[in-house]
Amino acid sequence: MINLVNKKIIIYFSIALILTLTLTLFFLSLFPSNYYIYLFNRINISKIDNNSIDANLSFLTHKMIQYDLDTKITSKEIANKAFSNTNYFFNQVVKDCKFEQEQTISDITNYISCANKKLGEYFYYQPSKEVSNNYANQRSDCDLNTYLLLDVARLVGIDAYIIYSPHHAFLAVKSKNHKVILWETTDNNNKGEKIDFTNKDFSNLDTNELNVDFASSFYKENNRIPYYRYYNGVDAFNLYKILVSDVPKINSSDLLDNSKVDYSNLIEDSYLKNPENVIIEEAYIDLLVQENRINDDIVRDIENSLKTDVTNQVKHISLAIFYKNKRMFDKAGEHVKTLLKSNLCDKDCIDLVIELKLENNLYLLQKYVDFHNSSLVKDLKEFLGLKDVYYTYEDYKKVRINFAWYLLDILMIILCWYVLISIPKLKKLIIRK
Repeated sequence: MINLVNKKIIIYFSIALILTLTLTLFFLSLFPSNYYIYLFNRINISKIDNNSIDANLSFLTHKMIQYDLDTKITSKEIANKAFSNTNYFFNQVVKDCKFEQEQTISDITNYISCANKKLGEYFYYQPSKEVSNNYANQRSDCDLNTYLLLDVARLVGIDAYIIYSPHHAFLAVKSKNHKVILWETTDNNNKGEKIDFTNKDFSNLDTNELNVDFASSFYKENNRIPYYRYYNGVDAFNLYKILVSDVPKINSSDLLDNSKVDYSNLIEDSYLKNPENVIIEEAYIDLLVQENRINDDIVRDIENSLKTDVTNQVKHISLAIFYKNKRMFDKAGEHVKTLLKSNLCDKDCIDLVIELKLENNLYLLQKYVDFHNSSLVKDLKEFLGLKDVYYTYEDYKKVRINFAWYLLDILMIILCWYVLISIPKLKKLIIRK
């Protein structure tokens, strides 16, 4: 009787364990691995407990936070939290990072290294756009890191610049003898590291253009403005207005409509003044798509620009939408396929993959998209602070592979469980024979 009870307990426990593992592995397989990395990084940062919400608009970051507040990108409460968190970071740098006024290469490197380590201690890496909502939640990425380091460099009189590259940004600082140090702010879990471009001299800032050895780095080659040029805090603030132009506004739809008119004027004026700037150009093209103002002449210009700007996501997506609306599906597919080959196919691109039927496993891809668009997942991502994190087509492919492996693991667990419970029966069978 006791053995029978024990067997039942073992069976029920085994079934519960298998179901738990199955559900856990299934959940893990639904998200790209970077989601879990962001969560892990979030758990491991030091919490900020600070009530200083004073805004110092001489700081670039505070000026940007105030801009977010003025343009309804964020609320007063979140803006105050962002002011508080950045103030705490600045105070920690002042307290713990010493700087020798000689401003030698060594002095500057040690100071920036210390400041970036403090940054990584209090802000974890996650792709971000607007400063307010991310600094308030102790999140930061390449450009938001660089804004913070521009401020702490200015605190001690270091000449510092932001350098934009395709889908990235990093820091440049100059010593008194005009030697330049390039700094990658996101390496080492957001704690930064000096960039070493072997045999490259970056001492001349007069040309305002950085000569990068693309063959030995992960930085994407592109000679369009503003890439690989030195920009100060004023330039960064002006470009920031364009970068956040598509960030949703808070409160009512009336506020969204009012701000949209303002941003339309801002983008069009900026484009008229600086049509060579690819970041402004992308915002302008995106605006034309939203307002259905793309015509054949604009399409011709975009097609010509893609000869030297081959992997520009905004341009390929804009042209794909244009050709799709014209029912020129083959032409639309060519632009989407270019992004697929370049591993640059993000959410909008994936929607086009499904609509144009460019993938073999469309059913699975559609279900994956539906899952990520469901209210359950959106609420979960909001709760976990991942609402702005999206998957790419490459993420989807990795998830499919992971799902296959997890399914195999589950089958192996079930097989092992079946073997284990069958051993006593096999023993009895052998003894009888």
